[in-house]
Amino acid sequence: MSGSTPSVYLFYGNDKLAIHEAIASMQSKLGDPTTADMNLHRYSGFEVEISDLIQSCMIAPFLAHRRLTIIEHTEHLPSNSNWQTQLNDFLDRLPTTCALVFIEDTDYYRDKKKKYESSSFIYQWAQDHPENSYVQAFFIPRGSSFVSWIRNRCQGMEGKIEPPAAQLLADWVSEDPFLANEELAKLLDFVDRKRPIEYEDVQQLTPYRGQEDIFSMVDALGQRQGKQAQNYLHSLLAEEDIRYVFAMIVRQFRLLILARESLDEGKPPVKALPVNTPEFVVKKIVAQSKKFSSDLLDKIYHELLEIDLGSKFGGFDLAFSLDSFIAKYCI
Repeated sequence: MSGSTPSVYLFYGNDKLAIHEAIASMQSKLGDPTTADMNLHRYSGFEVEISDLIQSCMIAPFLAHRRLTIIEHTEHLPSNSNWQTQLNDFLDRLPTTCALVFIEDTDYYRDKKKKYESSSFIYQWAQDHPENSYVQAFFIPRGSSFVSWIRNRCQGMEGKIEPPAAQLLADWVSEDPFLANEELAKLLDFVDRKRPIEYEDVQQLTPYRGQEDIFSMVDALGQRQGKQAQNYLHSLLAEEDIRYVFAMIVRQFRLLILARESLDEGKPPVKALPVNTPEFVVKKIVAQSKKFSSDLLDKIYHELLEIDLGSKFGGFDLAFSLDSFIAKYCI
């Protein structure tokens, strides 16, 4: 990228928290918060029409220097050559008054970086137009790097965490940045930021909370026992925030996909799962993955992505959507 301000941004990877924060930073630069929403438009790669996208990008910003248009799940944009040609042609004439952000989900385990770069037409366009584009990868750190991430994150939240406590937290959240961030906030409130978070604090406040209900809910879902699955869901919602519960459900199916793919390839599933996943979790994940086909897991995961988008941008009630999701797959 040259010294000029880019118009096309590509954020790719599996660290949804980091991507969310990068987008939030861009939103904060849209000017007066009372009018910022008038300069923001979001789309999903599952259903965006090229004509709607072009129209959104061509609208002049309101009381600001730029508009921000975001397309999530870019990996699901239409793959036909006509659609891609229209998009490429438009990107060549995208006005500087619009910042167009593409967000592509690509899992570190499933799609290695080089494989992703060779298959993404947005990435290829950006490489051919470095003067107009900005590309950044966001991958979840693994192993000791994730433990370091927890310690640095805690410091950024004006607190401290002892190394053994950081390691235990990394183990219990299976290296999920969103869940780790939520737990850190609660742990720091618990110690009131007057002392470092200790191992015993994590044991007391984060005993892999809610995980057993998640396992039970997924077991019931795999056996098409809708009533039982909904009972476990409601039990979780009575104790936890709905976004936290949803994040745990999404993570569970992401782990199931990784394990199922390894089984299909004849490889040990443990090598596909996050490095510090507790042994009892690995055993349950592997057992559960055998109850679902790869196609069904992919379908469920995409359904969860749609629920996420609907709750964020469509005004859908998340709890109702999850109830409907369970009913749909237990028929």
